[in-house]
Amino acid sequence: MSRKRALLWLGAGALALVLGLVVMLTLRIGDSRGQKRIAAGETLYREGKLLSGATLEAVVQGDVTVSGAQFSCVACHGRSGMGSVEGARLAPPVIPPYLDASRKLKSRPRPPYTEAALARAIRDGIDSGGNQLDRLMPRYRIGDADMTALLEYLRTLSAAPSPGATMDEIHFATVVAPGVAPQARETMLGVIRGFLRAKNGTSRDRRARHIASWPEYFGQWVLHVWELEGPPLTWKRQLESRYREQPVFALVSGLGGDEWGPVHRFCESQRIPCLLPNLETPPDAGEDYYSLYFSRGAVLEAQAIAMHLPPLPEPQKVLQVFRAGGAGERAALALAAALRSAGRAAPADLTLPASASLTSGQLRQHAADQRATAVVLWLNRDEVGALQLSSLEGARVYLSSTLLGADFALPALVASNVFVAHPYALPGEASQRFLRVSGWMTGQGLPPAKGSERRIADQTFFTMTLLNEGVMHVNKNFYRDYMLEVMDHFSGFESFSSLYPRLSFGPGQRYLSKGCHLVRLDGSDSAPEWHLP
Repeated sequence: MSRKRALLWLGAGALALVLGLVVMLTLRIGDSRGQKRIAAGETLYREGKLLSGATLEAVVQGDVTVSGAQFSCVACHGRSGMGSVEGARLAPPVIPPYLDASRKLKSRPRPPYTEAALARAIRDGIDSGGNQLDRLMPRYRIGDADMTALLEYLRTLSAAPSPGATMDEIHFATVVAPGVAPQARETMLGVIRGFLRAKNGTSRDRRARHIASWPEYFGQWVLHVWELEGPPLTWKRQLESRYREQPVFALVSGLGGDEWGPVHRFCESQRIPCLLPNLETPPDAGEDYYSLYFSRGAVLEAQAIAMHLPPLPEPQKVLQVFRAGGAGERAALALAAALRSAGRAAPADLTLPASASLTSGQLRQHAADQRATAVVLWLNRDEVGALQLSSLEGARVYLSSTLLGADFALPALVASNVFVAHPYALPGEASQRFLRVSGWMTGQGLPPAKGSERRIADQTFFTMTLLNEGVMHVNKNFYRDYMLEVMDHFSGFESFSSLYPRLSFGPGQRYLSKGCHLVRLDGSDSAPEWHLP
């Protein structure tokens, strides 16, 4: 090859490489811009915020101007886009499978929506067949750029089933954090596996009998146990690796100690439902959506204690004792916050190092130094059992049932000045109600649960019952957001729990139990229940 021809080949190759890079860069920029538009469309759909940051405005009932997030698309059509029913009013789905199909509404034809037809419906309230939509459907004042972003988002909204679910199998995972008691682990896994055995056998029987009208999902449920190892800083990587190996539709139950934050954040980032793990004190859910917990645990107890403290005249002081880190410290922070909001003096904190012990004399001296009228001990059963609480004369003593564990019948508690914050059903009532779960476990060939394992068994059984109802009600529409929306409107589930007197569901409510008893065990006081917001 001549030198001139070689240079021509090299030049052509370099040009092809440059052009290839330009195309790749252009595609990447275009994809990035498309993702930004979709994200902007999601914000508009959920929060009623335009690209400019201004609040979306609309007209309802013909002439009433409204604005704000309460009139955003999500308020009626849901995060999943599957719609909702309010009385006799129906907000239909706005997901691609629904919009792209012909429909017959009250004997009127409704052709598939084009982008132009959908934009007209959003702005003018006229559907793709030229029919007027309900007067309660807002007519939005929305410009072209915002409309483009919204329509692009709607093309992605529940456009395909969520990962982990097919018509043949639906995959779930349960997370086991390091350091949990082996017996607690076996109890939880035994209940989940027993439930799946019964569920999968029933599904096979119904499928074999060709009960086509039965709304329940006939596919097999598959469980994956994600055992975490090492410090919490490494859990995110472990969870992401497991999820890449096998996507799951939801995390169910689970078992952890004082730390669960990395699991919570993983589920929020991946938009995976995390249903009712067994925890002493869950993370603060804030405005998060995908994690559902039984109660705030020791944090709920702290709020109840703040309400129970009598309005003593000044000077008054609360002394709280806890170990650094874990549920006790989180509860102490919650009590301090509750006292501040009530306009009361900040508590005095006695923070115990991990290896330090506390004697009755030391506790009595600290209470005297602080002139404490109330002493709150965020300590476990063994630590409380070593103290003489009756020696704290003139001060109320509050203890945490969550930290004491299932059995708080300790001699140290039988004193007129001692109260136990108990966010569960009272022991006698819980034992009677647990007969249902224990009977089911016997029928499944599972060993009886004793002590603290009864709480694990009861909560796990409730979680699986809730999951079963959720999967049944979505009726093969396997969208995670839709299942959570369905669960948010459940009612009548109190009888399925032995531990919690009242469990309430509702949109945006991520802690089901909101009540707490304050129990005085010497028999001289009733056990009032305090309902907290």
